[in-house]
Amino acid sequence: MPELQTITHLQDVVQNLTRDGGLVSPSVYDTAQALRFWPLGDPQAVLAWLCDQQQPDGGWNDPAVPHVRTAPTLAAVLALHEHGERYAEAVARGVAFLRGHAHTWQGPLRDDISVGGELIIPMLLEQLNSYGFGLDLAPYQVLAAHGSKRRNKLRMMGSNAPQTALHSWEVWGDFASADASLLDAIGSVAHNPAATAAWLFATAERGDLHEQRQRAARYLQATSHATGVGVPGVLPGVWPIPRFEQAFALYGIFVAGLLDHPQIAQAAARQIADLASAIRPQGIGLNDHFRTDGDDTAATYAVLAAAGHFPDLDPLYYFADGDHFCAYHGELHASISVTAHALHALHMRGQDVQPLLAYLLAQQQPDGHWLSDKWNRSWIYTTSRILIASDGLLPEPARQRAVRYLLRHQHADGGWGVDRSNGEETAYALLLFCMYGRSGRLDAESYHACERALAWLDAHTTLESEPLAHCWIGKELYSPYRVTQALQLAVQAAWSLSVQHDSRQVGTC
Repeated sequence: MPELQTITHLQDVVQNLTRDGGLVSPSVYDTAQALRFWPLGDPQAVLAWLCDQQQPDGGWNDPAVPHVRTAPTLAAVLALHEHGERYAEAVARGVAFLRGHAHTWQGPLRDDISVGGELIIPMLLEQLNSYGFGLDLAPYQVLAAHGSKRRNKLRMMGSNAPQTALHSWEVWGDFASADASLLDAIGSVAHNPAATAAWLFATAERGDLHEQRQRAARYLQATSHATGVGVPGVLPGVWPIPRFEQAFALYGIFVAGLLDHPQIAQAAARQIADLASAIRPQGIGLNDHFRTDGDDTAATYAVLAAAGHFPDLDPLYYFADGDHFCAYHGELHASISVTAHALHALHMRGQDVQPLLAYLLAQQQPDGHWLSDKWNRSWIYTTSRILIASDGLLPEPARQRAVRYLLRHQHADGGWGVDRSNGEETAYALLLFCMYGRSGRLDAESYHACERALAWLDAHTTLESEPLAHCWIGKELYSPYRVTQALQLAVQAAWSLSVQHDSRQVGTC
C-alpha cells in the first residue's frame, strides 16, 4: 500500500475512534443465546448465519484455541436444536465435536478459558443433556466445581454482584427476581447482549418495566449494528467499547512512533484529550459506564505519558497486586500482558518497575517466548508486548532469546500467527521490530524478516476485509476492528517512513 494512502487511511481510523460506540466482531455465543431468549430480526437469517460459522470439525470458533470453543459451540447447538429438525445435521456435528473435545477440560484450569467459562459451560452442558444428548460431564469436574462455588456466591449477591459477573447473568441469574436494578446507564445488563436478552425474557410479563424494557431492546438493536454484518440479531460479545478502542489503537500508534506525524497529530491529540478526560478515581474502563480495568488504564497512561500528559498515578496503582498488575481484582488468573502495559506506563513516569520486571522474567519460557494469557490468545502478542514495554530494562540474553524465538516462528509465507499467518498477529510482531528499527537495532535477519512480513501484510489485508483471526478473548474470541486496523496501518506506515528508507537503521539486534 503506498505510503501516503496508508497514512490517510490511518488518519481516518484515528478520527473515527469511538464513533457509534466502537466496532467489534460478531459473537456466536451471544448471537445464539439472544436467539434463544429474545430474538431480533428474522430468526431464519440468524440461524443461517450461525450455520455458516460452523467449522469443518463440527465446532464453532477458531480451532487453534480449543478452550475458547466450548461455550460458543454449546450455545449454537442449543439454539439450532431448539429451532427444529432442519438443523439436525449441524446439531449432530456439534455434539460430536463436544464429545471429542471434552478430554481437553481434564486437569487444572488453564489461563486461556473464555470469560465466565466456569459459569457458562457447566450450565449449558446441563441444558443440552436435558434434551437427552447424554454428554459425559466427568471431564468438566474441575471447571464445574469452580463454577458452582462462584454461582452460589453470585446468586446471593443478586444485582449487587460486580458488573463483570453480571456480564454472564444469563447463566447464573435468578430470572424470577429480575428487575430494573440490573440495567446500567445505557440500558443493558453489563454491556452484554446475551445477558440483556435474558433479562428481556425474564421480565416479559412485567408491565411496570415497559420503559426499561424498551431501552434494553434498543440496546440490542444498537449492538447488532456494531458488528457490521448487516443481519439484525447477529450480535457482538460486548458493546460499546469506545475507551478500549481509543486506548489500544493509540497505544499501537504511539509504539509505532506516529503520534506526532503531521497527518495524525491533530486527530490523535483530540482523541488523547478525550481519553484523558475519562479517567476516574479507579482508572478507566472499556467505556465510561463499565467497571474500570487495569489493562485499559495502563495502556491509557502510556499513551498520555507519550503525549506529555501526566495525571495522578493512583488510578493506575489501584490495579497493583503484589508483584504484578491485574485487570480486575479477584480474578482467577493473573495477566502478563496487563503487567507489561503497566510496567511500560510506570517506567515512562520514572517509577520503580523492578518487581514487575522480575515477575515477567519469571514467566518467560526457557525457549524465550511468553505464553498467551487470559485476554489475548496469541503468544506473539504477549511476547512482543513484553519486549516493547521492557525495552532497555530486560536483560540482554532474555531479550535475544525472545527475539530469536519470534524470528524462528515466522511462517514461510512471511506472516506471523499462532497457527497461520494473519494480519493482526503479523502486526504484533512488526510493531516490535519497527520500534527497534527506529533506533538502529535491526540486524540483517530481522530486517529481511520485516520486509517479508510487510509484503505479506500488503498482499493479504485491506481495510474493508474482516481480520483473518480473532485474537482477543471474551466469552469467545473476538476482534476490535478499529484497533486491528490501526495497528496494521501503523506498522505499514512506520516501516515506510522511518525504517525502509534508511539503510543506516540496519545495525545489530
